[in-house]
Order: sequence, then C-alpha cells, then structure tokens
Amino acid sequence: MVTFYFVAGITSWHVGGFTWSIHLLILGTWYNNMGGADAHAFVRNLINALGYTSFAAGAFEIAADAPLRPVSLLVVPKFGHVPNLETWITVILVIVLTTVHIQDMDDQKGDVLRGCRSLPLQIGDSACRWVIAIFMFFLGVFLSFVMEMSLARIHDKGKA
Repeated sequence: MVTFYFVAGITSWHVGGFTWSIHLLILGTWYNNMGGADAHAFVRNLINALGYTSFAAGAFEIAADAPLRPVSLLVVPKFGHVPNLETWITVILVIVLTTVHIQDMDDQKGDVLRGCRSLPLQIGDSACRWVIAIFMFFLGVFLSFVMEMSLARIHDKGKA
C-alpha cells in the first residue's frame, strides 16, 4: 500500500492534482491505519466525504488544467447564482457525508465482528433508515434551491 501512495504522489506531481492526492493519502492513512474507519460513525462518514471530494476536485483540476485551491471549497452555495465548480464539489461533500452510511446497512454482522462503530450499530437499523430518508428528502429540497431548479422551470423549458 505504501508503494501505491508513493506512486500516486509522484504521478499527481507530474499530471496534476498533487494537493488533492496528498489529501487522499492523509485521509487513506487515517481511515485504514489510524482507526478512522472504526471511530465514531460521523468521523467515518466525514473521512469518506472528504475523500470523495478530494478525488473529484483532483479530477476537475486535471480536466480544467487549472489549480483548484482547497480554501475555495469553503464556500456556502449562493441562492440565485449559477452553480460553479466549488458549489458542485460542496454538494458532493454534503451528499456523501449524509448518505455514505447506506453501505453499512448490509454488513452489520461484519461490522460487529470487526468492532466497527457504524451508524446502524450505534442508533439501530430502523432509526438509521429514517436518518437516511430524512437526509435524502431535505437534500432534494435544499439542492433544488441551490441549483435553482423547480418543476415549473423544467416544465417551461420543455415547451421552448
């Protein structure tokens, strides 16, 4: 695994996305070697969300052939504006942070044997399903406002 970390760092130095590659290396080490996967469910979800976000930001940086600073991602989406790259990456972060524990629903027995503190084990299967449903509902409503989407607007575009 250490070899792959070294290769990823060298490759990203030459191709692009070096900062994001370093973020992934740090997050991967925290998750796999420092107990991040077995920590509290929120910590586990946060590491996963930051990992997905770093991966996406690195890919965007390479595709755009322009640096994307990590500080620029610390933006609050603005209502009434066209979504920009930072908004989309923030959306990825929020979606993954609030829904990544869906994958823990199927492997609760394995999590018990491994000593993993996944959300379904901490709050129970039924409560976890409600958390997922509630977040999905609110994300749908919130993101439709952030992305300036509405059924009326979509319907109007179909007539044009």
